[in-house]
Amino acid sequence: QDATFGYSMLKTLVSSPAKKFVKLYLGGNHIRTNGCSILPDYIASNPPLELLALDHNHLVDDDLRMISMALKTNDRLKELHLKRNDYTAVGTMWLGV
Repeated sequence: QDATFGYSMLKTLVSSPAKKFVKLYLGGNHIRTNGCSILPDYIASNPPLELLALDHNHLVDDDLRMISMALKTNDRLKELHLKRNDYTAVGTMWLGV
């Protein structure tokens, strides 16, 4: 249930018409995407976001793969915090690509 709430909150924030965030601290919200792409889609849209903190959630390797692809079209995000999620070394490798 917490994971559903965390993802719903994320979805509401990034799809809001006023999504002009510069910093988003979403750590510890039990966010689990279950393969949905709203987060990488948001990153790929190159919003004014400079810092995105997603520590202590439930992001997995596939999430990091999609985020890494989204970062290729984003030149504004300067800090991405992903500590203490559910990804493995494979997910970490995606961010290095």
